[in-house]
Amino acid sequence: MTAQLIKNRCSIALIAASLLVSPLAYAEKLYVGFGLSQLNYQKDNVQRAILPNGDPNIATTKLCGYRADNDYSSCTNANNGRVSQLFDADADIDMFSLKIGYQFTPNFSLEFRGEIATSEATIEDYTEDFAAYTGLSGGTGQQVTIFVTTPEPAVMKANRNFGLYARLGGSRESSIKYVDRLLLNGVILSPYLLVGYDSVKYTTSVSGGGIEGHSYGYSIGYGLNFYLNSERPFAFNFEVRQLEDKDDSSLVLDQQFKFGIDFLF
Repeated sequence: MTAQLIKNRCSIALIAASLLVSPLAYAEKLYVGFGLSQLNYQKDNVQRAILPNGDPNIATTKLCGYRADNDYSSCTNANNGRVSQLFDADADIDMFSLKIGYQFTPNFSLEFRGEIATSEATIEDYTEDFAAYTGLSGGTGQQVTIFVTTPEPAVMKANRNFGLYARLGGSRESSIKYVDRLLLNGVILSPYLLVGYDSVKYTTSVSGGGIEGHSYGYSIGYGLNFYLNSERPFAFNFEVRQLEDKDDSSLVLDQQFKFGIDFLF
């Protein structure tokens, strides 16, 4: 009786173990990927790093945009020819990406991703230089100080981007895939969804220094893995992602496109 009970318990343990292990019992669970992408930074109503506009009620001080003819007689604080204080930012930055993933089941993987910038974006008219001139007003004879401002660009760079993602689908064994046996001789197309969390640090630099920004929040995306056949240990991929900043709903970070290759182990 005791021997039979032990035998039954061992059988149950073996069955439970086989159920736990079976989703992992195939090759190519670990994968490492490299890719190139473009990160698009979009934010509404960004404050330019410029002097505030002059007070229309103060006639002895004027802020005027630079004029090639140096004639500022018609410049007023209400009509000064300067760029606006606020603007909508839109900048593209090229990135190099690395990811390490582990496929737990045919339809579920976890990925750690890191990216660094390979280019910078120029933001026109973000800041300004200025020079002050003092003279007498021709109409009143009052002494007037004119600040002549000249717009200057800023340079934006993404310092780094780290993210943790769950990938649904995308494997050779995925439940949703297309296997071409007519034209491309066994090519497997496997779509996937991405859900994760990203942390992006970037710097906006001007001639006098720089300001560092930090965006973090949840990301979603989708992509397609392209396997040449059922045996070669690599896959090409294309994907898009979007990050919604947790604290700033007006900021959107889009990875407009990413081309990469994953090596399967």
